[in-house]
Amino acid sequence: ADEGNGELYDNAISIKKEMVLIYGSSGTGKTALAQTLNDRARKRNDYFISGKFTMGQRSIPYAAIVEALAELSEQITDRDEIFALRDKLGEEMSRVIARIVPALAQKDILSLTVFSDNEGRSPSPPRDQFNFAFRSFFRHLCERNNKTCILFIDDLQWADAASLELLEVLVTDQDNANLLIVGSYRDDEIEATDPLLARIREIERSNRVKISRLSITNLEQHVVNELVADTLNMSIDDTRQLSHLVHQKTHGNVFYVIKFMKSLAEDNLLQYNFGSLQWEFDLKTIDIKYVTNNVAGLMLNKLRNIPVEDAQVLSISSCMGSSFDKNILMLVVDFLQESLSLSRNQLDARSLSVQGALSFFKLQTSNVEACIDRDLSMGLLELVSNARYDSFRFPHDQIQEAAFALIPQQSRGLLQYFIGQALVSKLPANQLSKVLFSAVDLLNAGMDDYSAPIIQTPSSNSRVEREDLRREMHQLANLNLVAGKKAMGISAFRQAAVYLQTAIRYIEETNVGIDMAWVKQPGFCLNAHQAYAESLSCCGDFDDMHKSIDRIFQYTTSQEGRMNAYSTLVDAYGARDKFFEAFDTGFRALAEFGDKIVGNPGKGRVVCEVVTTKRFMKKYTVDTVRGLPRMKDPSRAIMMKILVRLLIHASVERPLLFPLVVLRIVKWSCLYGMCSSSPPGFAAYGYLLANILGDVESGYKYAILAMDLLEQNASKSEYCFTSMVASMTKANKMPLANGIKDNLVGYQIGMEQGETFYAMLTLTRMLVASFCAGRPLLMVASDMKTYAPHFLEHKQMMCYRRILPCIQLVRLLKGDDEVLSSCELTGELINESSYILQIREEAGQVSLTLFYRLILAYYLGNYDVAAELSDKTQDYATKYGKGHTLGARHVFFQGLIAIAMLREQKGVGTRVRRKWQARKSKSMKKLRSWAKKGNPNIPHMLSILEAEAYTLKKDVKLDIAMSKFNAAISGAAVAGFLNDKAV
Repeated sequence: ADEGNGELYDNAISIKKEMVLIYGSSGTGKTALAQTLNDRARKRNDYFISGKFTMGQRSIPYAAIVEALAELSEQITDRDEIFALRDKLGEEMSRVIARIVPALAQKDILSLTVFSDNEGRSPSPPRDQFNFAFRSFFRHLCERNNKTCILFIDDLQWADAASLELLEVLVTDQDNANLLIVGSYRDDEIEATDPLLARIREIERSNRVKISRLSITNLEQHVVNELVADTLNMSIDDTRQLSHLVHQKTHGNVFYVIKFMKSLAEDNLLQYNFGSLQWEFDLKTIDIKYVTNNVAGLMLNKLRNIPVEDAQVLSISSCMGSSFDKNILMLVVDFLQESLSLSRNQLDARSLSVQGALSFFKLQTSNVEACIDRDLSMGLLELVSNARYDSFRFPHDQIQEAAFALIPQQSRGLLQYFIGQALVSKLPANQLSKVLFSAVDLLNAGMDDYSAPIIQTPSSNSRVEREDLRREMHQLANLNLVAGKKAMGISAFRQAAVYLQTAIRYIEETNVGIDMAWVKQPGFCLNAHQAYAESLSCCGDFDDMHKSIDRIFQYTTSQEGRMNAYSTLVDAYGARDKFFEAFDTGFRALAEFGDKIVGNPGKGRVVCEVVTTKRFMKKYTVDTVRGLPRMKDPSRAIMMKILVRLLIHASVERPLLFPLVVLRIVKWSCLYGMCSSSPPGFAAYGYLLANILGDVESGYKYAILAMDLLEQNASKSEYCFTSMVASMTKANKMPLANGIKDNLVGYQIGMEQGETFYAMLTLTRMLVASFCAGRPLLMVASDMKTYAPHFLEHKQMMCYRRILPCIQLVRLLKGDDEVLSSCELTGELINESSYILQIREEAGQVSLTLFYRLILAYYLGNYDVAAELSDKTQDYATKYGKGHTLGARHVFFQGLIAIAMLREQKGVGTRVRRKWQARKSKSMKKLRSWAKKGNPNIPHMLSILEAEAYTLKKDVKLDIAMSKFNAAISGAAVAGFLNDKAV
């Protein structure tokens, strides 16, 4: 067996990026099989951690993952390892992780200056930030000593949606081959459309991970016989009839085989004869006593035959989950006794209902500890490892399910409600926070039964009783709101939506309708609907999101509330690439401040606003801007956030809107104060001045100012977008290669902040700049191979589509793909013809793709193809690449091709030569203009063109030509452009 376990372990960790799924019916030994990996992991000094989902707590986000990571907190003891992990994660990612796994913070494993149990109530992090934080945690955990971490998650059929998403994020992480996720589930209890199976199919479609499946079935009769014979130390012939009966009663389910054998011994139906030194049994008596062939009934019968109080400890505990705290159990039992006692003194309908529902309840608080001891001795409970003698759990979910089944059907709802009330009313705030989801779930499960006597017979109930019920429903609405926001705080958006929808339903019921709810509780309704809309947006449920936001616009006059609703809408439209709707929504929000932007402005309008704003900004020096106060109006701050979101959409989809949005952000920052959205606005203003209007000096100052503002505010919010735009402006004054490192930092911070779209835009710029800046081709190819999968992994298809031609160009230059005579960008990644057909609506991207092909044709000396592409892409630099790195490169190659054609076509007509002569002169004039403004990336390109142009003269002197080329070569080498040095 040990050798088999070792082989299983070795196979599991030898294959990079594998997920192992063990499936079968309950009780077949799935968990036991997975646990065999534990000993091997310990021997190899690897990590093995496990957690379990339970049926009664399937709405609690990340329950099994939290359990596993709490177990991990006990295993990480090496101080050097802890310090290294803390250093890698940093405070921000540590805080995100601590929201759901406080045990890691309490063990000082996370880098937190201050940590509170109420972290989950702070504003929710973006989902991408949450996912990135947990990926980073497991990466850094495994990388230090190249350890393998095995994460075993039991009973996945009960996993919540947020947990399934996080597990997919972890298992598909291509940058962490040392994390192995093993999961088990009951395949006979889920449908083909179950979220678990849908998620597994999604993982398989990604082609990024191998999924190995192990099917565990019930034992066949001969195997049961071998097990019984081995247990009783008898021959298989002597145990064949007994094992046949055991198999008949248990269907070969290993859990029930073991329990059945124990029951036989406990009931003296299987006894050891010390005279004959062997076990004896009476098959007829066994068959008569254990008449049922229902395996679940065996456990239920066992619990019915133990003392009533012992069984009720199990039943009440089963309502609270797979594990429980003894002190909390005693508090609940005490509360149930009080509630039952109070109801006996009342004759109202609800009290009579409580008396009837809890009539089965006999347990006394003073007997709880003794009951737990007896349940422990019978193997019905076990002590939680690494815990004091006050935390217990069910050894198997079949025991928990049987314990819950003992509760009379008509009593379950009310019992759950009173257990929830006990938790809410008796626990201190810090303890309640830890069990908030369980408490609210119990109250929600029982509210209908609790309120039924009053709602169904209103005439027979007093006004006081009805008011008491409204007050309790209002309290439950508040609890659901708190639970919903806490779920959002840990990116469990699907469950958050359920809590928030329940909060809205209860508040409307207590106020007899929607209209009165907004009249009497406007703050609550606004708060709940806004959070509900945000959670639905994150779940992709946009139809219901719109309904909730419509309610906000219909009922609230709060400007801050309306701005939050607009912000949610803009983000939702942006997530679906509905840019027209995003602009329309943003401009409607802006109109509420008395400002207006036309959706399709003319150039005259844009020029007018630019001139007006430049005149306005003359009153503000860079130092004046640094000293501006903070923005005090929260509504304007939200509007600024909306404008920044529109800014990026405008730069891609509506270039004429870009200046108008930029100018609003800059003017509002000066007039009303600075906020987190000001730095990206000033960075974009610098870009506008330098790269579009040609005022490089002023633009550069504002780019530096934008980065200073980020540092001054000690904020990483908007860092990614701000640094990306600033780097595009700073490239006018700094070597292009210097910005590559800045882009990489911006990308990493963007991922940490959950700003995935901006991070991927920054990554796109970094890879393009890396190629243009002339880094060694092998290094460029290596970076592209490393980072290209990130676009697919994070579903950023727009950015991936834009970088693909550049990656294909590098593959062709490197010789990975064969170059066609037409120099098309066709190879393993794309077929140019098909690709251009797909992007035909994106004129700028079509032009850019042809430009990449132009580079390939020129490098390979196919000047006829290069010349044809030069004609097709003439306006790229002015129309699409203005102010971009690629714009300058385009001008440079236009000049190179013009000179090549003038050299190749000496005998052609004057008109053609004039075309190429004009194109050469135009390119050199542009480069000369940029060089005079101090752009360090331009002089060597100009020198190359000047040297090439000199060779066109009639009387070329070799020494002068050589000196010009040497100067060009030297300039390219100093600037770090190996590609241009080679040219």
